[in-house]
Amino acid sequence: MAPTIRETDYLVLGGGSGGLGSARMAASKYGVKAMVVENSRLGGTCVNVGCVPKKITWNAAALAEAIHDSKQYGFSVEHTAPFDWGIFKTKRDAHIKKLNGIYERNLANDKVEYLHGWGRLLSKSQAEVTLDDGSKVLVNAKKILIAVGGKPTDPPKIPGAELGINSDGFFDIAKQPKKVAIVGAGYIAVEFAGMFNALGTETHLFIRGKTFLRSFDPMIQETVTNEYDRLGVKLHRESQATKVEKDANGKLSVTYRDAQGNESTVHDVDHLIWAVGRTPLTSGIGLEEAGVKLNEKGHVVVDDYQNTNVDNVYALGDVTGQVELTPVAIAAGRRLSHRLFGPPQFSTLKLSYENIPSVVFAHPEVGAVGLTEPQAIEKYGRDNIKIYKSSFTATYYAIMDPEVKGPTNYKLIVAGPEEKVVGLHIMGQGSGEVLQGFGVAVKMGATKEDFDNCVAIHPTSAEELVTMSSEKSPHRQLSRLLGRKALVSLLLLPPSPASTPLQLRILLCSFLEADVFSAPSKGDSRPAHHPLQRRRQPAVPTSSSQCFRATMSAAAGVDPSAPNLNLSPEEKRIYGQLFRQADTDGVSVVTGEIAVKFFEKTRLDSRILGEIADKENRGFLTPAGFGIVLRLIGHAQAGREPTPELALQQGPIPRFEGLWPATSPSQTPIQPQVSGGVRIPPLTPDKVAQYATLFERQNLQANMLPGEQARSIFDKSGLPNETLGRIWGLADTEQRGALALPEFIIAMHLLTSMKTGALRALPNVLPAGLYEAATRNAAAAPRQSPSNTGGITAIPRQLSGSAQQQRTGSPLNRPPIVAAQVTGASVSSNDWAVTPADKTRFDQIYLDFDKTNKGYITGEEAVPFLSQSNLPEDTLAQIWDLADFGSQGRLTRDGFAVAMYLIRQQRSNRATPLPSTLPTNLIPPHLRPQSRPTTAVSSAFDPTPATTQTAPAPAPV
Repeated sequence: MAPTIRETDYLVLGGGSGGLGSARMAASKYGVKAMVVENSRLGGTCVNVGCVPKKITWNAAALAEAIHDSKQYGFSVEHTAPFDWGIFKTKRDAHIKKLNGIYERNLANDKVEYLHGWGRLLSKSQAEVTLDDGSKVLVNAKKILIAVGGKPTDPPKIPGAELGINSDGFFDIAKQPKKVAIVGAGYIAVEFAGMFNALGTETHLFIRGKTFLRSFDPMIQETVTNEYDRLGVKLHRESQATKVEKDANGKLSVTYRDAQGNESTVHDVDHLIWAVGRTPLTSGIGLEEAGVKLNEKGHVVVDDYQNTNVDNVYALGDVTGQVELTPVAIAAGRRLSHRLFGPPQFSTLKLSYENIPSVVFAHPEVGAVGLTEPQAIEKYGRDNIKIYKSSFTATYYAIMDPEVKGPTNYKLIVAGPEEKVVGLHIMGQGSGEVLQGFGVAVKMGATKEDFDNCVAIHPTSAEELVTMSSEKSPHRQLSRLLGRKALVSLLLLPPSPASTPLQLRILLCSFLEADVFSAPSKGDSRPAHHPLQRRRQPAVPTSSSQCFRATMSAAAGVDPSAPNLNLSPEEKRIYGQLFRQADTDGVSVVTGEIAVKFFEKTRLDSRILGEIADKENRGFLTPAGFGIVLRLIGHAQAGREPTPELALQQGPIPRFEGLWPATSPSQTPIQPQVSGGVRIPPLTPDKVAQYATLFERQNLQANMLPGEQARSIFDKSGLPNETLGRIWGLADTEQRGALALPEFIIAMHLLTSMKTGALRALPNVLPAGLYEAATRNAAAAPRQSPSNTGGITAIPRQLSGSAQQQRTGSPLNRPPIVAAQVTGASVSSNDWAVTPADKTRFDQIYLDFDKTNKGYITGEEAVPFLSQSNLPEDTLAQIWDLADFGSQGRLTRDGFAVAMYLIRQQRSNRATPLPSTLPTNLIPPHLRPQSRPTTAVSSAFDPTPATTQTAPAPAPV
């Protein structure tokens, strides 16, 4: 009988989570004709012989432990009915069967064709499917996804190995065994051993090393292995099975060899389970015929975009050997469908395999995200990481007998001067649930300070992660004695006999500083320079910094007066802020190691940086030396040869990737700035005028607003005193205890933005350009006529909770574009850069968000979608400001089209700078002013007419 021929757009081999997720997304979202081929039960390993039935069994084991522990809480549980494995297995199997049916109905609902049979590739565009009845179907497909998963690895070649079962067979055990032997040291073996032991089965676990879970952090390995020992699991460390025999009663005897070469035997074993890993299911599916490349372990080789080496053939999930977790396969599958069949902005969409959280349902649970300690040392260097650890007894065990109490161990690994959390490892009750939230934080790049700033939830185990303070360091005790800054001051300098007196002098300065400033404040005194915050210790006290600089100058032969660079006010501010960012330990010098990494952000050639930095080869930079380097970097970025003479000439502000954009001397309002990950809302002319009017109504002293008067104004905001203190610290740039007009404008802008929610967190330093924008616009702003003489009602309404004032300007230096401006205008739509075809496509996407037809979408709705473009945050922020015509924090349908157009343009050619204002040919025709020149002045920023060309798809492997 000739085979039936079928046609499809997207053929998926494998009915596991990743393949199903990709097929359903392609069909339901984009109308793609998709087909899934699976020869077993739908859902793959996870649903049938993995995550789901495993977790149900773990729940049963956890209940058994709770029953055992209940007498510690006063419950009388002398006799309980034995655990009925048969009833439990029947209910567990029924649940899995129900899930299989749900998966099949979901395929039908999404119009995905499903063939139950064995599929194998005949070429890169054709597959043969052998159905259950033996008939064959030839499937011609435009694109093919290989998502066939894996299978348990075969046991070692020893006599009687076939008498055991693999990890899939665990779920077929019909009767609870009295004794089991498990071979393996990975998470599958560990989970099985914990569950069997908790349910009362005598459990033997054979591992080749001294610990198990060897891919996890050493803390996890050691503590969980020891806990299993304590719980009664019979661990056979450094052992290897050599022979398996079966007696007349059906019982097994497992013979093994220990580290010393001695052989022993465990008798009367009901089941031997081989849990020695998993192998990709790549044999017999025609990969050779299609030319698909495999690695030495048999996994399909893919690139970052799940492309194989064959065009239009893709692979994901366990068959690729990347991260073998169900949510990873689902995420990769859905992203692949978006990229293959979605709009152009998804053409480079891919899954990041970094910082993926994972949990082992051991006893107790284990959770990890990020790097282990050895991995962090290898990546960052031992001297660039810090370890925070905590071992404690959870409240659950508080009233239990000592021998019953279980351990809880947490560990944070941080890297770099900012102490970014690069690894988090936890072991204890509830770790699976705890880790999900902290996984988000680590994925977002949280620092130790971010953790510390989060208020703890008490009493919980998780609170330990935000209250940890014990740093594991060989200098820990000395650091506690002298204070961290004293220790850093000593250790930063190069060790040599000649420098010892210098180190001691610095240490003495810092020690005296620590002694003075660590004393608790008495009463409610406040420093004279800081009228808002009741208790504030300066990050670098003046006494110590002066002592340190004087010591350095005298010892290193540096002239304390330093060369006069004639820095402009803007250079002084920005150079100072950059120095404070680089001087992470607050010791008034930047070491060579830190300087190298810091200056790499300029993207200058290393040869040029080598010529510029530290010519005297001292191994560190003082503020004056740092300023010289910044001057020369600015000149070098402008294309000039960085000669020593140029250091004395003012030049462009240097640009640092990931820090601040260079400021512009134009009169446009400052665009949203990023400072330490915090975006500052735009400072517009109408706001400047409003704040300037309020400033002039006060009782000024020498054109300055005294701190107490400022406080009476700021207190009306209702913001916490700590927040007001930080705002004052940012605004009072000269630390005079009073505010000049630009400083008052900055303070009011930050305060208003915090009150309205436009600013979610305060930056650590003032963003570059904000002071200059306040100065320029304050000089040019028209003053508002006072409505009264009291001055209080001139405070922006946002601070009192009243309705926000109607805006009179926009952050794009143009009047708000409103339809009323074009009444009766005759405007052609042919010159709009967004073509009709683009507009139709963009409108379809827009309607997915504006489901209630409210006429706009908010930032909360749009930003997650726009962020999938993988453009830098600063670029997306600029695009948003251009497309938000009314500067109201929302996008209309036309505004969304403009944003999509600009995103596509940036992705096609990121070298093209974004315009500072919206060009005429990007303003929707119906929003343009009635009277405008018939010939517009051309601009280098005016985009060329849109085309339907999209960014090229990533090249295959």
